[in-house]
Amino acid sequence: MSGWAFTAFVIDVFARKIVGWKVASEMTTHLVDTAIVNVIDLRKRSGVDDLSLLVHHSDAGWNPSS
Repeated sequence: MSGWAFTAFVIDVFARKIVGWKVASEMTTHLVDTAIVNVIDLRKRSGVDDLSLLVHHSDAGWNPSS
């Protein structure tokens, strides 16, 4: 199989580590949403209830279709 693989990384900038990721064959909103929701669920299971200070940034990067 050949083609493109797109990855959405969720980074904890304070801890300086990747805390979640998701890979798909298409760059879609669902790809990013899934990565973020997985990390939020993980944090909630760890006892973190207050996500009010959560900041996010999206960088689509290079687009192979352009």
